[in-house]
Amino acid sequence: QNSGLMILSKRPIKHSACLCFGLSLEAANVNRGALYAGLEDGTHIFTCHIAPSVRVAGDNAFARFIEPIVNGTRGRQVMDLASFITQHAPYGEPVVVAGDFNFGISFDSFMANPIPSKHAVDVLRTLAEQCQLTEATCGIRSGKEGSSGGVHESAFRFQRPTFGYTGIRCGGAAEH
Repeated sequence: QNSGLMILSKRPIKHSACLCFGLSLEAANVNRGALYAGLEDGTHIFTCHIAPSVRVAGDNAFARFIEPIVNGTRGRQVMDLASFITQHAPYGEPVVVAGDFNFGISFDSFMANPIPSKHAVDVLRTLAEQCQLTEATCGIRSGKEGSSGGVHESAFRFQRPTFGYTGIRCGGAAEH
């Protein structure tokens, strides 16, 4: 049941649990799942790894054929994650969820604004509706308190292309 996930904490962990998403067409040799750590101070920490889109294998006839199966699996994993969160974190207690959601965000160009996939919007909507969680990345990265407060494009505005990205522009220093 090794999913490669890890939670590290300076505070004592009082409770822990793991969730294996089970076998899927996409994950023939990869264990996808989630971990939970309930800290002594009452904070609930979750991390997860959701299956990627079939598009990581390219845009070909086979990928298009199995896409509905893979998308169904991804949707089930998000629902399982939401149930796992509500099972371990009572309403109103502090919760942090982080992980690889494989959002499938696209970009028209390297410096363009992100274009969230249906999956990305569905993940945030599901976690908001079932777990009362709001996206916090905008507030953290913008230096403004609070979150974006909903599921809309601004929730993704700090997402950037990462494959091979160094943060350095041609002939210049990294952008901030």
